[in-house]
Amino acid sequence: MFGPVPAATNFEEFLKKLSIEFQQDVLGLERAKRFRTGERLEKFVDQSGHVYTLKELARREKFKGS
Repeated sequence: MFGPVPAATNFEEFLKKLSIEFQQDVLGLERAKRFRTGERLEKFVDQSGHVYTLKELARREKFKGS
C-alpha cells in the first residue's frame, strides 16, 4: 500500500506525508486537524499508551493554562 519506508522514519514523520483522509482515519477528525497544525502525536497519549479522549485533552489544556 505504501511501499518501502526508511527504517529511520518514525510514525509521526510517516503520517505527515500521507493524505488528510488517511490521517483522519487513523487519528479522528479533531486530532488529525490538530496534528496538521503542528501538535505532536505524543500529546494525544500518555506514557502507557492510553489515547486521551477529546474531553481529557481539553481538561489537560485547561489545567496547563491555569
